[in-house]
Amino acid sequence: MAGAQERLKSGVYMETGVRPTAAFGAVATSSSARSFLMSCRNLGAMAVLALGLALGGLIGGLAAAGGAWAADNQAGGSGEPIVIRFSHVVDESTPKGIGAQLFKERAEARLPGRVKVEVYPRAQRYTDEEVLVAMALGDVEMAAPSFTQFRSFTRAMQIFELPFMFDSVDHVHRFQNSDIGRQLLDFMLPQGIQGLAYWDNGMRVISANKPLVVPDDAAGLLFRTEPSAIFQEQYNRIDVATLPLPFRDVPDAIRTGLVDGQENSWSNIYSRGIHKLNRSFTELDHSFLGYMVVTNAAFWSGLPEDVRTTLESVLKDVTTEVNALAQRQAQTDRDKALGEASITIVTPTPEQLDAWRNAFTPVWQDFEGQIGQEIMDAAVAARH
Repeated sequence: MAGAQERLKSGVYMETGVRPTAAFGAVATSSSARSFLMSCRNLGAMAVLALGLALGGLIGGLAAAGGAWAADNQAGGSGEPIVIRFSHVVDESTPKGIGAQLFKERAEARLPGRVKVEVYPRAQRYTDEEVLVAMALGDVEMAAPSFTQFRSFTRAMQIFELPFMFDSVDHVHRFQNSDIGRQLLDFMLPQGIQGLAYWDNGMRVISANKPLVVPDDAAGLLFRTEPSAIFQEQYNRIDVATLPLPFRDVPDAIRTGLVDGQENSWSNIYSRGIHKLNRSFTELDHSFLGYMVVTNAAFWSGLPEDVRTTLESVLKDVTTEVNALAQRQAQTDRDKALGEASITIVTPTPEQLDAWRNAFTPVWQDFEGQIGQEIMDAAVAARH
């Protein structure tokens, strides 16, 4: 892994050592919040990650203040529509991108003149690493970050990162619809973040420029992953270095040789042209890529009751459609990727899959204390 480690040491995305908490005290308004986060963005993804981790209990008070500011200024009877800014990082053609647009169209149709939804795709406003801080500061009202982005708010959400915990999308749904799965939507209320719904993308595929049939094939490579201690540890176990990067940066990172490979769902792979950059894709299906639709809790509770109830109804219908679309699109985007580029798709045999499982699953024990035994037991029980 020497070559991979050298790239990590020389890369611009290394931990900067910046501790932005002091500067954070100067943030008081939505406009200054955006300026502050853009300054952090210039320092790299890890600086924004450090910001999120450093906030601790402070973020709950900021979320309440930001939400109250938004509610007071938008729902105060001025006659102007309530503006809901919905930020996400993927293309409009992906299930999440389509879902955000459907939510906009149906919310505005059901509440004409009362609600205006502004959708910001492809990290036009914020990356997933930035958006929860922005939400706490009242600069965005809705988002749908991937599950990995919530670890600084509640370690329980790491249940979705455990390798081979979920063996299918249906298994994920059974857990999400269980009592504990529904409770997870409220786990971040002390920090001022309200979970509203779970949206699907799909099971993760790994890719590189050589076939990855068994764990030894990946040794020495550098993978882009989402920021996750679990992902880092699982790949460390097979001698793979990891580099957390915002999703928008993945194609350039592969193209320039900053990373050798990555893991993602088929819809994200196809929408960003990753199938034209890596030559081999292994359908490991070792973990599930999903999103939680979230809002600033104070903003949401401050909406007029009829508006909030209508928006919840719209979101429920859209969620059903997004999750059905995600399952269909996983197959169609896989087929399109195979047809458009000279790629090889590896489907591991049961024996090969056992090799990956045996290499990865020891991390369960490492993170059991953070996630909670009750949550892990509920996820296992949802298999049947």
